[in-house]
Amino acid sequence: MIHKQFHLPVRVVVLSHKQYKTVLDEVPKGWKTRKDIRCYIAFIKKPVSSSDVMKEMQPKEGIDVIVPGTGAVYMATLLSGLTKSGINKIIGKKIYQDMTMRNYNTSKKLLELLEK
Repeated sequence: MIHKQFHLPVRVVVLSHKQYKTVLDEVPKGWKTRKDIRCYIAFIKKPVSSSDVMKEMQPKEGIDVIVPGTGAVYMATLLSGLTKSGINKIIGKKIYQDMTMRNYNTSKKLLELLEK
């Protein structure tokens, strides 16, 4: 529809409320209490899987934590290591076109809006 209307080759990730809630329910437990990390969720466009994305990631040991989930990949970086993180290297890879990344706080807010 976007392509038809605006003549733009846009890829989108569309999730039902239930699918979106599942992704947020699977967030690593520590994210809810830790203040020393920046957290992102990469929502994956099918047919790509979280294991496909994991193969392409280049986390920095001791700085980044990357966890696969159902239709998503969870990524966290220590605030003290933001400039050394390997997570941003995914942006230059072809697989990046099949995902959309959102900050965890933004993702929580979107879920709140869905549940109103």
